[in-house]
Amino acid sequence: VLNVPFENWQEDGARSFGDAGDVVGGLPFQFGFTGAALGVGLLAKNKPMQHFALDNLQAQLFTGGITFVIKELFHRARPETGLDAYNWNGPFKGKGNDSFISGHTSLSFATATMVFLHSKKKWWVGLAAYGVATGVGISRMQMQKHWASDVIGGALVGTAVSAFVYR
Repeated sequence: VLNVPFENWQEDGARSFGDAGDVVGGLPFQFGFTGAALGVGLLAKNKPMQHFALDNLQAQLFTGGITFVIKELFHRARPETGLDAYNWNGPFKGKGNDSFISGHTSLSFATATMVFLHSKKKWWVGLAAYGVATGVGISRMQMQKHWASDVIGGALVGTAVSAFVYR
């Protein structure tokens, strides 16, 4: 039901939004962002930036691992397959049906949470960081890669892992 507003949103601008979410939530961008933060922190001898980057890397690695395990356990069909949201194939059923949970969303929320926590919980930083992460999640539904529950699950996992790592 939550996918309905996004599934027919396919104009040129909407496709660009979906493509941007695919890039921003993807592994190269996420790890590149963390690597850039670490590089800047090292060059500038900025310890808080270095700590952020190392915390974020740890959160991204744990989030990625947990996401992979969940995908392998559930093997849920993606919306783009034409199958319904109740098509779950269970563990060890091979590749292809790996919708639950959204990896792009889990990594985006892991990074957003770490950015927010390292900002000492500044509201405007949280608004920007979680706004970008939410945009990634919406783009995954708009591109028919994930169901709303996949995106919500990814957001919860990414947020929880980063909060745990930060503590």
